Amino acid sequence: MRGAARSLLWTACCGLLGLAAAAPSSATTVTVVMTGTWSQVTDTAGVLDGSVTAGGSFTATFTYDDQTPDCEPFVGIGCYVMNGSSGTLAFSTGNYSFLDQGTSQNGVGTEDSVQGVDLVGLFFDRYSISGPLAAGVGLAPLAYANPTLTDYSETALTSDQLLDVPWDSSLWDGSFYFFGPVTNRGPQDFVEFSGSITSIQVVPEPEMARLVLLVLSVALIRARTRNQ
Repeated sequence: MRGAARSLLWTACCGLLGLAAAAPSSATTVTVVMTGTWSQVTDTAGVLDGSVTAGGSFTATFTYDDQTPDCEPFVGIGCYVMNGSSGTLAFSTGNYSFLDQGTSQNGVGTEDSVQGVDLVGLFFDRYSISGPLAAGVGLAPLAYANPTLTDYSETALTSDQLLDVPWDSSLWDGSFYFFGPVTNRGPQDFVEFSGSITSIQVVPEPEMARLVLLVLSVALIRARTRNQ
């Protein structure tokens, strides 16, 4: 099956899943929005409606608990296991939306200047699909997404900590890969997307957004008072 060895970083991390611990209750949810374009779209059974094409756009939303513990003890390599409550990765493209169903093998791997590269790799699987589909057509449990951020200058990361990851597209060469076997078709039929991440943005949580607006409002009132 195509795409069988797409996430070497996360495969290495998964060997230490048993070391993962529960995240502290004081953690904050971070929302990262990634947009980009597909360079390749494959639909072997023709299950999609034609709205997902090479050159077309996608939007992915990654949410995670910023206190997710690192289960990898080695300096320079981080492994952050996310089981659905501490991290999700959804994306939309064309007339379709994709959402991971949450498993114990989902998460993020980081490498800080390991083998001449800085690397952040996401791996999420067991996707559901919603959109125009024939009856009985869906995604098999092996469906997975593997966005990857790479920096060969080794300057993007300052550590292997998830808290230190700079979500700034100017620092990374970003790629997004998805592979999904389809149900109710031939045993080897699948959809497969690969493309480039061109924009990355951290979206403020509602509480933080309100705080920012409050601070700006107070500053504006003070400025007007001084000018009177």
